[in-house]
Amino acid sequence: MSNADLTTGSIFEPRIPGLDVLAFNDAVIATLPARDTTGPALVPAMFTRTGDDWSTGSEKRARVLLVAGYFNHFYDSLGLWLDKFEALLRRMHWNSAKLRVGMGWMGALVINYDLPMGRDIRPHYHPENRNPTPPQSWELRCSYPITSAEVPDDLRKLVSGRPGYTAKGWGA
Repeated sequence: MSNADLTTGSIFEPRIPGLDVLAFNDAVIATLPARDTTGPALVPAMFTRTGDDWSTGSEKRARVLLVAGYFNHFYDSLGLWLDKFEALLRRMHWNSAKLRVGMGWMGALVINYDLPMGRDIRPHYHPENRNPTPPQSWELRCSYPITSAEVPDDLRKLVSGRPGYTAKGWGA
């Protein structure tokens, strides 16, 4: 018997003066293979987007890019899929991203990717920057529906070794 694992997520897109973020990010997603046979798939068909106002699914003129996939035994290949997802984030414009990774009978792992705030830390989105580039680093935090002491060692090792991981990450 196998465990089917649903992974869902959201990527919050910024508004950048002089840059069509939707077109930019859509072009990046379009470079993904239509069929991914190299392990757990990350393909364009897994993405959709809200509108940019309350009548089309979003408040405060924020656009949200949604991602979803349904995987079998995803726990075993989560590291490979996160490598693909993080490589995609390095090519896109975004403010924050959140994944809810189904782990079968173990519940769901929540992974948060956040950009530090502030003029000096976040220069790629500063209004004076005329040529913003996608972020290359972030803070990574995780939560799990069980106490921190109960997080399986292999899962803790997989996540704690990722770029941007902060030790304050394991919380309820």
